[in-house]
Amino acid sequence: MKRVSKTKLSLAIALTIASSVVPYAMAGSTLVTTPNGAAYITANNGGKFKAGTMTNHISTIEADTGSTVIIDKAVSNIGYNNKPFISSKGGSTVSLKEGVYDVQNVDTPIAVAQGGTVNIGVDGNKGNFTGKDLSLVGDVIVKSDPNHASEINIGIDGKESLWDGLAFNLADKDVKHPSHINVFLGDYGSWELFYQGGLHEGKLDGGTQPSHVHRLVGSNNRNYANMVTQSEHNKLYVDKLEGHVNFIYDPNDEGGDTEDPSYQPPTKIYNGVTPDSFWGGDIHITSAAPGAAAHV
Repeated sequence: MKRVSKTKLSLAIALTIASSVVPYAMAGSTLVTTPNGAAYITANNGGKFKAGTMTNHISTIEADTGSTVIIDKAVSNIGYNNKPFISSKGGSTVSLKEGVYDVQNVDTPIAVAQGGTVNIGVDGNKGNFTGKDLSLVGDVIVKSDPNHASEINIGIDGKESLWDGLAFNLADKDVKHPSHINVFLGDYGSWELFYQGGLHEGKLDGGTQPSHVHRLVGSNNRNYANMVTQSEHNKLYVDKLEGHVNFIYDPNDEGGDTEDPSYQPPTKIYNGVTPDSFWGGDIHITSAAPGAAAHV
C-alpha cells in the first residue's frame, strides 16, 4: 500500500518559511553550517541552543548531558554521517514545535531518546500542542538508560499535519527509569504506521518489530477525523487509550494518491468483512481512560 501524500505538504510548509529568527547558542552548544546551507546542531554539558524559524536546513541534532535544544520551525536536510536526525541523552531535551522533518531517503530514525526527552509538536507528556504545521516522516526509538528516563512525545494537530513511521520501544522493561513514547492526535492528526527503515542498528527485523506507545490520545468526542492508519504487518501496542481515535485499515487503497505517477491500483478487491480484508498488523489496547473509544 502506498503512503498517502497530503497535497505536497512538505513543499507547502517549506514555502512558508520566509524569514529567520537568528538562533543563539550558549556555552556547550554549537551550530555548524556547510556551504549547501545545512546545519549540524550539538549541545552538551548543560549547553542551550534556541532558535525561531531557521533558514538553514537541519541535518542532525545531538543533545547530551543535561542540554536543551528548542527550535520553533525548520526544514530537514537529513543524511549526515548515517546518524539519527535527533539524539537525546543524559537528561537532555530536544523540542521541535513545527516544520518538515523527513528521513525516508536515508533509513535512519527521526529520533532516538536514550536517557533523554524528545518533544515534537507538543510541549511534553501533558500533550499541549505547539503548532499545526508539522510533516514528520520517520521512525522513532526509545532505549533504556540507568540514570534517566527516556521519552518521546509526538503531537500531530491540524488538518494538514501528519506522521508516517513506526514507534519502537527497545527499552528493558525492568529498568529503574521508564521509557515511553506518547502520541497525541488531537482532532485531526494523522499517524500512518509505515516503516521508514529506521531501526538503524540492524539488530532487529523491521518487518516484525512491533510499535509500542504508552499513551495514545485522540479527540474529546467523535465529531472529528483523527486517524491511525495500519499500513504494515507490524503490530501496534497501546498501554492506554485516551479520547476518541479512528483506526483505519485500507486494503483496497481507497486513500491512495492516485495522482502519483507510480500509483498502481490493487489487483484484488477485499470485501471488508472477512478476516483477509484486514491484512495489516493487529492493534492491542491494554487499558482505556473513562469515555475513550476506538473506532475501526
